[in-house]
Amino acid sequence: MAIAVLRQISGGGAMLLMWCPGCQLVDEDGEPHRGLHGVNVPAIDGSIREPNWSWDGVLYRPTISPSILIYPSGSQPRCHSFVKQGRWCYLVDCEHSLAGQTVSLPSLPGWVVR
Repeated sequence: MAIAVLRQISGGGAMLLMWCPGCQLVDEDGEPHRGLHGVNVPAIDGSIREPNWSWDGVLYRPTISPSILIYPSGSQPRCHSFVKQGRWCYLVDCEHSLAGQTVSLPSLPGWVVR
């Protein structure tokens, strides 16, 4: 399974999508949700959308900079991290159980990849 996918954005730019195990919830049917994080990166054609993150172009083990900050919303916790060589590096100001830890990016759920 893929750990990151690149989606072209209408009007220019692209979004790199990854799954965050710290923000993930699993519903009664065993389906994961609320763990999808995405950042704008340069598209293959060179077009960009702001704000824009740098990305090494590797889907199977991405490195992204600067940090990714997801603000709390409803039951969504604050999530602050770096992605380095295919690993989430969670900062200590995260509001989920993986704060301060480093873990491998998990595979994306099938519904994201399709």
